Amino acid sequence: PVSKVGVTADTATDLVEFSGPVTLSCSVFAGSSLSYVWMNGSSEINGSSVGVQIGEGGKTLTILNVTRYDSGSYRCRAFNPVSDETSAEFTLLPSLPGQNTISKTII
Repeated sequence: PVSKVGVTADTATDLVEFSGPVTLSCSVFAGSSLSYVWMNGSSEINGSSVGVQIGEGGKTLTILNVTRYDSGSYRCRAFNPVSDETSAEFTLLPSLPGQNTISKTII
C-alpha cells in the first residue's frame, strides 16, 4: 500500500515573485507502480496547465516563473491499483521583491 506521501520544495530560501522557477517533489515512503496527481486547492494541475511542467512520471511539479498568483495550498496524490494517499497541504507563499515573508509552510 501507498504510505507517507509528502511534498517538498527545491528551495531553502524565501521565494520571491518573478525570481524564477520552483520545483515541488512528491515523496512516498512505500508503494510501487505509482501514479501521481497534483492539486492546487481543489483544482487538479495537469501537464497542459500554463506556466507549469510535470516531470519524472508525475513526481515533480515545476512552476516556471513564480508569481503571487501561484500562492496557495499544493497537494500530491500518489496511487496504484491497491491504494492511494494524499499528502498534507504544502503552502506556497511567494513574497514581492523587497518583502520578507515566510515562503512555505507545511500544514
